[in-house]
Amino acid sequence: ATVSVLYCSLRMSNHKRYLVLLIPSLIVLVTLGGWDFGGSSEVEIEAERQSLREAQRRKQERVKKDEPVIQKEVIQKPKITIVGHNNKNWESEEEELIEALPFLKRSQSIDATLEKLNRQHSEQFALAYPNGKLDPLEDEKKSIHLFYTTDCTQHSLWQAFALEHSWYSIKHPGAISRLVSGCITKDGREKKMAEMMSRKVTDHKRNFVFFGPTINSDAVPGPEGGSHFVSYPPINRPATFYYWISHATIVESYMALLDPDMIFMRPLYFPSVSLGKPVGQFYDYLISEDWDKQYESICPDCQPLHNSKKDFCPGPPHMMHTADWSNLGQYWLRFTVEARKKWGKWVAEMAGMSIGLAKLNLRSELEKNGMWDRPHMELIDMMKDLQIYDHTTVTVHRPVPSHIPRGMHPVTPDSLPALLHYCFTPEIGRKTYPEPFWLYEHPQREWEKNHQKPLLHYIHWSKYRTPSDWPGGDGVPRGGSLLACDQDLLFEIPPITWMVKYYTENSDDKGWVLMLSGILPAINDGVIAYRKKYCEDGGKKKPRRVIRTAHPGHWRTDYELVLNESNRFGFVYQGPDGTPVELNPETDAAGEPRTNK
Repeated sequence: ATVSVLYCSLRMSNHKRYLVLLIPSLIVLVTLGGWDFGGSSEVEIEAERQSLREAQRRKQERVKKDEPVIQKEVIQKPKITIVGHNNKNWESEEEELIEALPFLKRSQSIDATLEKLNRQHSEQFALAYPNGKLDPLEDEKKSIHLFYTTDCTQHSLWQAFALEHSWYSIKHPGAISRLVSGCITKDGREKKMAEMMSRKVTDHKRNFVFFGPTINSDAVPGPEGGSHFVSYPPINRPATFYYWISHATIVESYMALLDPDMIFMRPLYFPSVSLGKPVGQFYDYLISEDWDKQYESICPDCQPLHNSKKDFCPGPPHMMHTADWSNLGQYWLRFTVEARKKWGKWVAEMAGMSIGLAKLNLRSELEKNGMWDRPHMELIDMMKDLQIYDHTTVTVHRPVPSHIPRGMHPVTPDSLPALLHYCFTPEIGRKTYPEPFWLYEHPQREWEKNHQKPLLHYIHWSKYRTPSDWPGGDGVPRGGSLLACDQDLLFEIPPITWMVKYYTENSDDKGWVLMLSGILPAINDGVIAYRKKYCEDGGKKKPRRVIRTAHPGHWRTDYELVLNESNRFGFVYQGPDGTPVELNPETDAAGEPRTNK
């Protein structure tokens, strides 16, 4: 610094005499620089710094040894929603419900039997698996937990097997739960049918069975102005659901309600569903019902409906976020009782759900392609291009599984709804023949005997007339159960591309043909899967597909459809001795040209 000052001063002064002062100054500076005035060199300073860092490091190590270091917990947002005992005080909520609805009260023996059944048969039961540790999920939004309710009968069980087998066949993501009620007596004893209701036709790790309490349906308040207590079995649907969702562990983010009498054609997926935004099937009759006239008296503190009634009228398949289902449970049950009492109709259970959705302001987007329960215009339009074709010359679309309607050319599975619903009884061709013919089984049997061909110009099928323990009215012949190991299977109709030739005049008939060509094989597939798993040697070695329904019960035809790749139509009908029967698609089954009558 001194040198710099002297040099600058010399430059600025322009006097050379200052150069004489500069030289002695440099000599003094160099001499002083070599002396030690008690300071530290750069090397020593750096060494001291290093020593300080080392001491700090040793101090930190001592702290770690003497005291545990408390780290801040990192909470990640879960991709799944856990309900059940994990995040809700179900006990207090149930106590309030029982106080409001005394018929829900259960004895200790009933609770003990329920716990025993579910410990044995349900991987979801929260008491048996309190931590809710199930396998990790895949895609959150596509991992849907499907559920449906049944009673404790074989009539419900064969439907359950058909539904679950079709779910398994199409490789549906997520889980499916069968919620069973009615398997426990009033005094808390387990019915013999309970073990059979616990059986499953698939080995899928997310195919569940869950047992719920049996509600005394005679104790449910009946319609006002009539008998105070009128039996109402549908109360078991919301009651079993509420018990399930408050005692089971559900790990999927989305859940969808089904009916047991449904068959999967393709995976069910509604992309627009989200928390607070349900999506469900459009049911026109629920919207047309007048339950809204009693809406304010059933739910006084609900928001007015105004013109939004249809927003709260979804039906199965009905998909919502799991948290929304959890919140709906108690309201569905409460409002079902109130709707039954003040509205009085059999579908009070569906009205109770609609009012519960309105209470929570869960407005549903309504879909028309979630399921088909009858011929719709979309189905009829899809079938316009179907024609008879020669199987040996045309490549037939044969998707897997086998229950998807055979002969779907040019129709593909993507054109189909997610589900087929066989809640109605199709009677195809009924209008073209006199009433005694279609009403009873005997004329139909006589016709086949006289013509030596299967009756195809009139087809009747009803789930209520299928062999089972369903009462079906007075005088209905039971004829054993469809699940019996020695029982025959249901009669199957030809591929739709062949059958459509018979029903060119009636578009509804063509639609029913399409539905039955998927429903009947699916039921047979489910029954066969059950027999292979639970019957000795797989049950009847060669069950024939010959059971047909009529009024008032069912009958057995002599003719069975057999797929035959060598036949130009891809199938033949065989008589009891295995002799094939030739059918001509240009004529009706009687061998006579069809007319427009």
